[in-house]
Amino acid sequence: MTSVVSVSSIAAFFGEESQLIERGENSLSSSRMEKFSYSPETYHILAKVHASMRDKSYTVEIDLTADGKVERASCDCPKGMYRCHHMAVPLLHAQKSVSKTDGECQWSKKKNKADEET
Repeated sequence: MTSVVSVSSIAAFFGEESQLIERGENSLSSSRMEKFSYSPETYHILAKVHASMRDKSYTVEIDLTADGKVERASCDCPKGMYRCHHMAVPLLHAQKSVSKTDGECQWSKKKNKADEET
């Protein structure tokens, strides 16, 4: 599978802030991503990532180039104007799960009963 974004593109985007990738890996493995969509026509990723220690979710938007480099990224968290680990979560998911040959893709985390009752 040829992914829409490569590991090297993710590393290049975060540069010297590689700890954000590690935090993103932890968030992804902890099922903190609530929604994910990718549009192959516009190379646009839209995701919702649950905050680590809060009852809040952040919206992440990422534009990729046709060759899979991060062109622009934003998150509505306090650090999201530059780079944050919330941005790493959908990038890592896309790298592992979204092929360049895939059509438009959407994913939502199922709510558990405890979430529905609150």
